[in-house]
Amino acid sequence: MLLTKTAAIAATALILLHGASAGAQLAPGPKPAGSSSTPEGQKSKSMRIPERIFVSGHSLTNEPIPSDLAAIAAGFGHKVWWNRQYLEGSSIKQRSRGDAEGASPWTGYAKGIDYKNAPIDVLAELRRPAHHPDQPYDTLLITEQHGVLSSLVWQDTPTHLRDFHDRFIALNPDSVTYFYESWLSLDSKADPRRWIAYERAAAPVWRCVVAQTNAALAAEGRRDRIISLPAALALAGLIERATQGGGVPGITRESVQATVGSIVEDQVHLTRLGNYYMALVTFAYMFPQSPRGAWHPAEVTPQQAAALQEIAASISAEPLPPPMSIEDCRDYVRRSFMWTYLSYFGETFWRSEKGYLGSLYLRGKVAVQWWRLFGSDGPENPLAKAAYRKR
Repeated sequence: MLLTKTAAIAATALILLHGASAGAQLAPGPKPAGSSSTPEGQKSKSMRIPERIFVSGHSLTNEPIPSDLAAIAAGFGHKVWWNRQYLEGSSIKQRSRGDAEGASPWTGYAKGIDYKNAPIDVLAELRRPAHHPDQPYDTLLITEQHGVLSSLVWQDTPTHLRDFHDRFIALNPDSVTYFYESWLSLDSKADPRRWIAYERAAAPVWRCVVAQTNAALAAEGRRDRIISLPAALALAGLIERATQGGGVPGITRESVQATVGSIVEDQVHLTRLGNYYMALVTFAYMFPQSPRGAWHPAEVTPQQAAALQEIAASISAEPLPPPMSIEDCRDYVRRSFMWTYLSYFGETFWRSEKGYLGSLYLRGKVAVQWWRLFGSDGPENPLAKAAYRKR
């Protein structure tokens, strides 16, 4: 017990030192070595056009994003049908396996509501879609809870993302899964620079999950893959452009806080303007064409729409860095990102719940546990190859 407490205190000291050295700006994510060509899991211009989309998520993929996506597609002549499994604040685990202790596994697929806000049985809906019973879904858009390391460790993202993907692909081998990377709450709307840096540091870890899932699929001789949809990076890019330099016409307001507030309603959920932007980003990654000239809702002015369309188009056209190897990803998390994550997460969430000292102790305790976990080779480590083998 004494050793554990001592280790927690030492880890807390490291977190404090890391936070002090980082200052207002967190270290950006790594730039892994590798080919500059488009890696597996990244957008390809040869994509098929989605027609029937199923969304499994929470408030960061909630309406009006799906409806806006369908309207944008319709404006370009693409008819899209969609349905959803919406469960507020949920992880993929809660929407698939379920989280009740002692309950039968995989009851989570019967949780949540559909596009009509009625209860949904996901597996029944996938077998026989409400819109077109004889035509299976061709696109899955799925997201995880927004705390990347917390989700990987405590919600077992690799296992449950793979299960959802496998069930979807089994009903339509030509379908595509997009992994929508959610964003954490902003620590300050008056100065979003630390949050922007955090999201850029977190993005490589989300990509590791997708890359390792795809590597496991390839090892099994399968041709289906999961595609990263870097929603958090796109939101960070918009907020950075709108609050720095010359700003963005129609978006930038009289202050940084007012500008961010026009995009983010509270600390994490989006305004009407922000939701439209995320629909544009989603369209830009899913469809093989630019969102420039897209439909826009009445609440968004033509000037705002044009600006958001341009930013969504330019950000989605930027090539993502090649994903890291599992060894490099593990090393990056243990030596750098874990400390960034615990510092940001602790100050943004745990401090209000536990107080200053309680938050520091919890961060130190978790750091000790995670340092050991991320250094192991067993399936309990979400950054080990064993976690991605079919179980």
